[in-house]
Amino acid sequence: MKNRKPIKSVRIALDLIEELSDYESASAETLADRMEMPRSTVHDYLRTLSEEGYVLNDDGQYRLSYRLLNLGGKQRSETELFQTARTELRDLANVTGAHANLVVEERGFGVVLATMSGDNTLNALTHDGTYFYLHAAASGKAILAHYPEERVDAIIDRRGLKPLTKQTITDREKLKIDLKTTRERGYSIDSEEIVQGMRGIGTPILDLNADDVVGAVSLYTPVKRPNWEDLAEELLEVSNIIEVEFADSPRQVDS
Repeated sequence: MKNRKPIKSVRIALDLIEELSDYESASAETLADRMEMPRSTVHDYLRTLSEEGYVLNDDGQYRLSYRLLNLGGKQRSETELFQTARTELRDLANVTGAHANLVVEERGFGVVLATMSGDNTLNALTHDGTYFYLHAAASGKAILAHYPEERVDAIIDRRGLKPLTKQTITDREKLKIDLKTTRERGYSIDSEEIVQGMRGIGTPILDLNADDVVGAVSLYTPVKRPNWEDLAEELLEVSNIIEVEFADSPRQVDS
């Protein structure tokens, strides 16, 4: 079967949604200028998206509706890992006072399935559904460290090693050394590599039934926090609990 070309109109509609997500609200003219498209064309797409309920029109100012949240929320709620880990994640954030994330890999990016902020976190680093580069984040490196080398290379080839701060590892071989250290130590460290002023620790979540990594948990704190590496013990304990509960979940046992 021949490879079929992607449908251009679908791609434009999705690009428009992505562009609109950068604004609280925006006019069709603003979006057309940003996307370098005819304003009449953007108007047509916005009208269709509005009729289907994905975009709201308030006197010519457009914004995304909550329909995408509904679809994503439904998908997440049906994810076994989220169902297993959400209570442990909340307790972890409360006990440590840090910013806790539950993360999975999708298409070479990290995706935040759930995030909880502890009392000692100044501001939310991420929100549920955030996409990020795996090589720069504690949770991302925890996942990559347990992938086969060929899969790591494929992700790097596809997504690159983008510098997000001055501390981001952008050299392939240096990253692999860091991942090897992560495997040996049991947890990863992000020292201001994705956000300046914040340090993170990440541990993988392994599928004990399949000997595969299914996600990761991370904790983030300001770099000034003393004894921050002591959080690794709490994190390792929680990831172990999640692994056991995930392996014993009915869906995993039946599979």
